[in-house]
Amino acid sequence: EAERLAVAALGSRLGWPVLPDVSSGLRGPHRSTAFAPVVPLVDLLLAARPLSGPLAPDVCFQVGGRIVGRRLQGLAASARSHIVIEPHGERCDPLHSVTHRVQGPAAPLMCSLHTQLGNRRLAPSPLLALCAASRALEAGPGRGGAA
Repeated sequence: EAERLAVAALGSRLGWPVLPDVSSGLRGPHRSTAFAPVVPLVDLLLAARPLSGPLAPDVCFQVGGRIVGRRLQGLAASARSHIVIEPHGERCDPLHSVTHRVQGPAAPLMCSLHTQLGNRRLAPSPLLALCAASRALEAGPGRGGAA
């Protein structure tokens, strides 16, 4: 749980969305809040919208092991910097896109990055638009979602 909170806090601090894989514990409904910009339906959204310039991230922090979802794996691979943080040192990089690998617990590293940023402001990621789209899909027709 500490790892999930640290990832969500860093995502919020950076203005970056948290794009959980299908095997992630962050995929539960209504996980996206102002504090934690989580996109639980990212795989569905990526299936409906081909990746193009503004959606390709500059940096991807992959926390934990292998990404299961093919579309999310492709998004991570499109980043200029693909950083994997996981405790076991297992090297699973099917698309050969990982540029940096950190072995160890993610929560202390995420908290340290959060602290090191201090009061610096970064431009919000264009990928945050996926948060609103995911919330609309979760709401469904007749509850604020698309018909």
